[in-house]
Amino acid sequence: MLAQQVAFEQDADGHRLDGLKIGFKAMHVKLCAKSWGVFGTGDRQALSGDVDFVFEWSGGPPLSMEPRTVRLKIKVGKDQAMPSNDIMREGLNQLLVRIRQDLP
Repeated sequence: MLAQQVAFEQDADGHRLDGLKIGFKAMHVKLCAKSWGVFGTGDRQALSGDVDFVFEWSGGPPLSMEPRTVRLKIKVGKDQAMPSNDIMREGLNQLLVRIRQDLP
């Protein structure tokens, strides 16, 4: 569902990815909360650190491409801390950029 939202947002420029199939293969996460505050009452949503994603994608008709694997590394600095959903969204944004680069 999130992948569809990200693709729709990127499709605003008119470059559609009809028939695209994305598989989430693996993720390695090393994140920490920006600030737990006193007694754990601080911001638990803002995360920083490293995330390694592994996706597999293929193009259905009319692309008919064999599956390809893409590995992405997302680094989130303390000053750019964000919720986990936003980190996943960033990973999908980067994936779609890479897919567009690989398309014929």
